[in-house]
Amino acid sequence: MHRVSTYPMHFDPENPVVKLCAQGMLLEGEGKHSEAAKLFHKAWADASDDLEKFTAAHYVAKYQNCVNDKPDLGRNGAIFCFADTR
Repeated sequence: MHRVSTYPMHFDPENPVVKLCAQGMLLEGEGKHSEAAKLFHKAWADASDDLEKFTAAHYVAKYQNCVNDKPDLGRNGAIFCFADTR
């Protein structure tokens, strides 16, 4: 089981996954939701550690209608999606 850290997360603006998510957020702001979703899915596919997976899963989850629509994230992805319970 994954544990959620109580320590602040530090995001490296040069991290490729963070960059993909940032680009996706810009596209969202322009109303280009389909293009944004593609970048978020690429970020999930490229994620190689827990922080990257958590970050990408947050954005991928925004475009899913329900938990059952998250097959591409798998069990661990769902854990990352719902770990941030703010």
